[in-house]
Amino acid sequence: MPAAPVVAGTEPVDDTNLTPPGQFNIHVGARPDFPNQPAGVEDRFRGTLDDVRLCTTALTTDEAVAVKNGALDVATDKEKLRLGFSTIW
Repeated sequence: MPAAPVVAGTEPVDDTNLTPPGQFNIHVGARPDFPNQPAGVEDRFRGTLDDVRLCTTALTTDEAVAVKNGALDVATDKEKLRLGFSTIW
């Protein structure tokens, strides 16, 4: 009998130590292996960003929907970093 499919983000995680072993970069809108992606792979975000938030835990579905709809006061107790962007045309 095949194993049941796993829904992304539902597996338990050992979050006792998520600290990387050394210096690392975060590429917003790019694959984790950027810029060393396989030849011919161009998986980068091509849209615009309003803000970027780094949280200590995953947002609930309701929190994620509120953030998507522009709420600024969602899960602020979970935030470690927030970068707000503005565009001047």
